[in-house]
Amino acid sequence: MIAGGSGITPMLQLIREVLKRDDDETQMSLLFSNKTDKDILCGKMLAEMCCPKFSICHTLTQQLQLSSDWKHENGRVDQPMIEKHLPAPGPDTVILFMWSSWFGETMLSTHLKRYGFY
Repeated sequence: MIAGGSGITPMLQLIREVLKRDDDETQMSLLFSNKTDKDILCGKMLAEMCCPKFSICHTLTQQLQLSSDWKHENGRVDQPMIEKHLPAPGPDTVILFMWSSWFGETMLSTHLKRYGFY
């Protein structure tokens, strides 16, 4: 999953639904982009949801100074970031993305195409 800003809302619903089903073996990875760490919606909740079935990587696009304990990414979502944090293309892989702007959707479509998702 790739989400930007308030695009986390539909992803959060999906994550909750999968995690509450013990018999669901779906593996989920989320790449979540925000301008600054103060803009991360539901950050604490998402961190608490992390488990073997769900991982998250944040990226910040407009925060120049990062705290020493920041263990995520910095910059706009790009192809190397997608390759590093999301599963490889395959018959059992689905990539969902929700972005609040046309630019974000266009940019992600380009990177996902280059990586071989469609």
